Amino acid sequence: IDGFEIADALDQKHPERLLHAWTELRRHGTDPFGNAAILGWRLRQLVLVQELVAEGHPARDAASLAGLPPWQARRLIPLVDSHTPESLQKTLEAFVKADRRAKSSSLGAGIAYDVAILGWAAGRGAG
Repeated sequence: IDGFEIADALDQKHPERLLHAWTELRRHGTDPFGNAAILGWRLRQLVLVQELVAEGHPARDAASLAGLPPWQARRLIPLVDSHTPESLQKTLEAFVKADRRAKSSSLGAGIAYDVAILGWAAGRGAG
């Protein structure tokens, strides 16, 4: 499991996928900052494609306009469909909050991201 699998597991309808992927990464002691960076990158892609879809572009066209290659679009479009604009905004806000905490917390970056991912899976943000 790597950060890209985490990014592909951001399906709001199946939060257990993200929880499983993140738990496996943490269990093996991987770098939370690197994996969180990939997660942040995917969240920004989701927001961009979702905004283009809201403007009336079909999902495939929106992914293309966002500069995504077809293989990324195939993974991203189902994730866009699993989020409402509100849930995606809440997820992005939780990620930004976790990123700030990770860089300043005496508990370590992993704990800050753990809290954000658990909050996301519970459907309430990072609290």
